[in-house]
Amino acid sequence: MGGMLLAYHRSDGSLVWETDLGSIVNTSPVVSGDFVYVGTLRKILYGLKLSDGEIVSRQDVEGRIKTSPAIGYGRLFVATDEKLVLAFTGRGSK
Repeated sequence: MGGMLLAYHRSDGSLVWETDLGSIVNTSPVVSGDFVYVGTLRKILYGLKLSDGEIVSRQDVEGRIKTSPAIGYGRLFVATDEKLVLAFTGRGSK
């Protein structure tokens, strides 16, 4: 709830990295390849490197993201509370 996204080692539970997103993360992150994606209540979709938590993409969207993003058909899908379902491809940058 404090706006921090944290990653832990699966084997021993030790902290790998933490990144301050500056807003409440109300969903589960989704992992695809070397990246993790998560939405916030400040209407921002983030893409971070799975290895170190560096923010590599930031996309403002219409509406708060209250449901977990989903991966399928080569796209990242995000639903917002403005009754929108957005689909993103791998093109673009922060």
